[in-house]
Amino acid sequence: MTVLPRPARAAPRLAVKTVLPTPPLPEAIGRIMATRVSFPTVRPARRRPTYCHSSACSAILQVFFPSIPGRLERVSQMRYSKGMKHYLLLLAGLVGGILAYAGVPGQPLIEITTTSLAQDGKASLVVSSAPTVATVQINRHHYGLLPVELKNLTPERYALIISAPGYHDCAVDLSLAADTRTELYVELVQKTGYLQVSVNVPNATVRVGQTEYPAGLIELSVGQHDISVRAFGYASRELEVLVPLNLINYLAVDLEAVEFSLTTPLLSRGSFNPRNAGLQGTTILSYEVTNRGLASYQVFDAAGELRYAETGTPFATWQQDWYWNGRDQAGTILPDGLYTIKVIVQPDADTLTNYQTFEYALEARLDSSLLVLPQGLSTVLPGPALAYGAFLPAADSLYWGIGLLARSDSSGLPQLYASLKGNLALRRLFDLGLVCEVGPDSGALILRGGLRAGLPAASLPLLGSFSPGAALSFDLPVAGDTEALRIRLGLPLSLGTPFLFLQLAPEFSFRYDDGPAWQLSAAAAIGLSGYNLAAQLSARLSSADLAGGFSLQWPMQLALDLNLLPPGLPLRASLNGQLGLGASQLSWQAGLYFEVEALR
Repeated sequence: MTVLPRPARAAPRLAVKTVLPTPPLPEAIGRIMATRVSFPTVRPARRRPTYCHSSACSAILQVFFPSIPGRLERVSQMRYSKGMKHYLLLLAGLVGGILAYAGVPGQPLIEITTTSLAQDGKASLVVSSAPTVATVQINRHHYGLLPVELKNLTPERYALIISAPGYHDCAVDLSLAADTRTELYVELVQKTGYLQVSVNVPNATVRVGQTEYPAGLIELSVGQHDISVRAFGYASRELEVLVPLNLINYLAVDLEAVEFSLTTPLLSRGSFNPRNAGLQGTTILSYEVTNRGLASYQVFDAAGELRYAETGTPFATWQQDWYWNGRDQAGTILPDGLYTIKVIVQPDADTLTNYQTFEYALEARLDSSLLVLPQGLSTVLPGPALAYGAFLPAADSLYWGIGLLARSDSSGLPQLYASLKGNLALRRLFDLGLVCEVGPDSGALILRGGLRAGLPAASLPLLGSFSPGAALSFDLPVAGDTEALRIRLGLPLSLGTPFLFLQLAPEFSFRYDDGPAWQLSAAAAIGLSGYNLAAQLSARLSSADLAGGFSLQWPMQLALDLNLLPPGLPLRASLNGQLGLGASQLSWQAGLYFEVEALR
């Protein structure tokens, strides 16, 4: 296979101040390239002072030796020799080579896979690309958007051109052999140019779309861009710029200083338990400022006594976040109750015309009953893998997660699965979960969903609390045939406390595979938990189809969950292992799951 790069087209003339850049080389070389070079006249017959008028040489020396003046004057008493002339010609050749190199785009990524396939002496071709909006021409015939699959092709050479708006064309020369299937994948090279942004203040940034760059030389896709130039303590400016192909557009921006102001501070949690791990054991006081200043924070109890005080660092950016973990100055957890957080913000003297300080008071409640403990994450709802619990959520939360698991197939070999998960909990109301699971077969996709609600717990002497509830879940195969449709209705019962509990969960389920089937199941779990670590053991045994009478169906399932809630991080993790104990077959499953808190 021979790859024929398409010849580079001459860039159109633009009414902007531009120079040819060298993308892969350092900015120092770019500065050298941006200079005009004029060489002195060689006069070997006269002895006179030599003046160097080569701004390229000056640029080179300025880059590596900043202490040398920008323009060299009367550097020595010497003649121009043939060696000096050769050096100057070598420098000119170097600059010219860099200029020529700058106009050559990067090479596209091309992957070709060929497999044998009986086609009665014909050949087939599959073409795909990134981006997917590309089109393909084969022997000067258009075949539309990619991916494209062509069959019954004559075994011979084919010339392909893959094109996409905003990308360099890619030309590929393929020779197809008889009774083969050839797959061609091409990653096109984006057409880019450069934007040189100079700002009158230090530490300025340039935002293009969702990406932020430091002010300076920025490589961007060709075309119009909306940019925002800003620096802390100054008013931002919104601009529209044109980025030319393989050229630099120079932009000078002047930002104006702004007076100090701030938004009203807010707390992420009005109530929290300082003993909880993760971010559920803290509250975050957040606000934004526009200029330099300093803030101090004080915490008072209901009696007005100062329990904690802290002075923050000087403001260096817009967003300000202060964390309080419910502890006093000595690091001891404070008793439950209502506390007042006082914020005093002092701007720098030169940031306000009429100087003033800003004071705010906010209230936060410490509540040790808001228990957020590590949970199993292997199923659609948090908890033991095989037995949903009935404890109501102690706090509002929203988590997004990923999972990687391996299940044994009928021969005992592992099959890999990946999952994406979302879980929403409303305090003392319900849990709601949804999982999208991708199977090992191409295109296999399963949706799992669940809803759990509970009733207020009843206290029992020496046994903690008794909590009844209800849980509804489903498994829906969207694509592939890896699993059957299943709907479960359970009535979980929890006895004990969130730290040590026993759970029972009778279930009634409907399954549709080759036909409808109705089943009964019984699940049980026991759990032991701390604030950071937890272990949960669960089991489930189901009946066969009730239409044929009641009988047990093997295998019986056993599961172990080891759960982690790291301190100070918006993250929870779980390791799960399961066994299916059958009369003649042993099945297994193992998985690792991570979830990140989105609601803080």
